Parts: sequence; structure tokens; C-alpha cells
Amino acid sequence: MTQLGNKHWRSMLLAGAALLAAALVNGALIHVLPLQRLAMAAHLLGLLASAILFGLGSFWTKLNLPRRASAFGAVAAIYGFGAAWLTYFTAAATGAGGMFPLLAEGEQGSAWMERAVSAGMSTVALAMLALIVVLLTNGSPAPDPSARVGRRRTP
Repeated sequence: MTQLGNKHWRSMLLAGAALLAAALVNGALIHVLPLQRLAMAAHLLGLLASAILFGLGSFWTKLNLPRRASAFGAVAAIYGFGAAWLTYFTAAATGAGGMFPLLAEGEQGSAWMERAVSAGMSTVALAMLALIVVLLTNGSPAPDPSARVGRRRTP
């Protein structure tokens, strides 16, 4: 697949930029959120996830993925990293730290918010597994057009 025919890399770069901006805002809000350790973890997760999205987007076209696998992998990456940050940030902002006992120091939120955070982290795990499967089963380096295999013609 050519670089111009596959726009998924651009989506990952834009999602990485949006996640970076959100993580920076998150960093400015750490001291006003109820669960500060979890807010710091969300901030760091957002920074690292945006860097991973930038990296994936940078070499996505070199993987030579089929169009559907490329689209599915890009959606899995964008959703997985974005939802992971959003789940951590939501838990920090609402005090729902039951799933993160070390970061929340025993604090727990309402039952429905704890279930929402748990469901969010479960879908993140599924998205990350889907991304790994796409990369391991479909990813192969694009052929180098300058390296031709075969017999050379002799005059």
C-alpha cells in the first residue's frame, strides 16, 4: 500500500498530538484532582502513549498492511491509547480508584463509576491485544524497489 493511499498514519499522528495536548492539560490539573497520584499516572501515561502513537504513525506505511488490517490496527491503537489515558484521568477526577489501589491509596468512588473505570480498562486491554495481533499477523516490511531479485540481463 502506498503512502498516499493509506491515510491511517496521519490519523495516528493527529491522535498523538491531541493526546499530547490532553496529557499536558492533565499535568497542569494534577494538584486540583482528588487522586493526585492517579492524576500523575494519567499524565505520564498520556505522554508515553502520545509518543507511541507518533512512533506508530511514523512507520505505519512501512508495514505494508492490507487496507482493512491497517484501518483496524489504527483504530485499535488510537482507541486503546486514548481510552487508557481517559480512563486513568476519569478515575483521578472522580475519585474512583478501586482498580488502582496503590495509586489511589484505598480511595473508592461510587459503585457505578468503579464499574465504568473497570469496563474502560477492559476495553483498553482488548484494543491493545487486537493491535498486537494485527502487527504480528499482517506486518511485513514493504519491499525495497531498488533491490531487485532475479537474474540480471547480460547484453
